[in-house]
Amino acid sequence: MKKLVALLSPFFILYIIYFDLKVGTLPIAESAAKTQEDVITQTASTPSKLIKIQPGDTVLSIIETINPNYRISSIDTLINDFEALNPNVKADLLQIGKTYYFPLYTN
Repeated sequence: MKKLVALLSPFFILYIIYFDLKVGTLPIAESAAKTQEDVITQTASTPSKLIKIQPGDTVLSIIETINPNYRISSIDTLINDFEALNPNVKADLLQIGKTYYFPLYTN
């Protein structure tokens, strides 16, 4: 049994290295800046911006990016506004590559 494991171990390790080099296990880091569409709409008296989700994006991080001067008072308010702009979408279940409306706030 030990001989079998000793014989198969190098092949298994070589396969793992081959798989990592050809397919990879981590997402490729894109050097390009996040592509955010500059589409601004007015919906239900809440101005919003249509943004395509990139890896690592969250509702909070995007809202902080598009509203740099807005002081967040309540995360629940942000989530409720996001979910009101995007019916049938939960704030914690964003999908990479899809576009969603994010609220724009003024001071």
